[in-house]
Amino acid sequence: EKEGFLFEDSLTGFKWMANYAIRRMNEGYTCLFGYEESIGYMYRNHVMDKDGISAGALLAEFATHCYANNTTLHGHLDSLYQKYGYHFCENSYYLCYEPATILEMFGEIRDGGYPEYCGKLKIVGVRDVTLGFDSDQPD
Repeated sequence: EKEGFLFEDSLTGFKWMANYAIRRMNEGYTCLFGYEESIGYMYRNHVMDKDGISAGALLAEFATHCYANNTTLHGHLDSLYQKYGYHFCENSYYLCYEPATILEMFGEIRDGGYPEYCGKLKIVGVRDVTLGFDSDQPD
């Protein structure tokens, strides 16, 4: 937002991100970068999927740029923190190997309505990938 870029959040997976990117490119936008929290990257529109080869090549090119400008990747990252602030994300997973328990648990959540709070923290968005529901996206 600070630089005027359009940012869109999607369901996890490059099929979703690539489809968003293609839709926006058809509207005249340029896709610069896509990523998912599990450390997958899609650079521009060269490969519309997770592509570690081009991401690695881009990182090497940028490291060379940093070196030529008397800084490092870490130094540049620090300058971005100073300019834009920090981003914190904590993902976790719960493992359950009993399908009936999983169906019951999520059935109760869906039937009773998605929770509005987790302890004292207000829940600002819900994404249910099984149903394809995302409260932050238009229907």
